[in-house]
Order: sequence, then C-alpha cells, then structure tokens
Amino acid sequence: MGVARGQIDTATWEPLDEGGLSDEHKRIYKARKAGIEAFFRGASGREIKEVSGYSRTQIYRLITERCLVLYKDGLPAGWRGLKPHERLVPYTRTAPLVPDPWGAGTAGALQLLFATKGGHELRTRFEKRILGKIGLKDKLSP
Repeated sequence: MGVARGQIDTATWEPLDEGGLSDEHKRIYKARKAGIEAFFRGASGREIKEVSGYSRTQIYRLITERCLVLYKDGLPAGWRGLKPHERLVPYTRTAPLVPDPWGAGTAGALQLLFATKGGHELRTRFEKRILGKIGLKDKLSP
C-alpha cells in the first residue's frame, strides 16, 4: 500500500490516551508521532530523524503497518497504532510445529488445533465455558 501524503488527514485519526502510558512508552509514542507529523509535512529523511530518532523508512512502515491497519473496532488504528508493544494483527504461526523436549517451539499450537475440524468444536466449548464465567458482555478476540 502506498501512502499519498495529500490523501491522508491525520486530524481524523483516532487518538491515543497518552495518560495510560508509562513514561517510557509515552516517550516512544511521542517520538513516533513527531516523525509521522514531519513525514506528512514533507520533511526530509534527515529532518524526520532529527525530530523523532526514526528513519524515514521506519516512519513509513509505522504509517502503513500500524496507523492504517484496522483496529479492534473496525476503524483505522490512527494514532492508537503507535502504542508500543500492542499487537494489531493477531499472531499466525507459519513455521511447522516442532517442539523441543522442554516445550519450546510451540507458540501458536492452540491456534493450529482450533483450525482443525475437531478443534473448532473445542474452541466453541472453551469460549462457552469462559464466557459463562466472565459474562456475555465481554468478548474474546479472534
């Protein structure tokens, strides 16, 4: 996806509540935001690096891979996409499942199980049991 600076209005982006961030995460967020604002002003790569500490390429990736992706509510993530350590796209295992004797190498195993024919029924039973305990108003993410 290409980013056409003139077609993106960051004023319409969903904001992030900075008050909920730790000091370190707030520093990272503000640096990322400053870099994106500089990018959309047409700043050079050197200027972007000066104001944010990030390269122009890194800022471009933040825009395309975080700010413009759909958030949990179905809207573009906007400024919320810059929150450090927040997974915006669910993990999908791509490597074969090869556990070692200590169980390492099994990330995503439950996801693989749920993707099988019998696993779908198991997932439904898990969700029913969990939602029965935490209440129907709460939702599990896919």
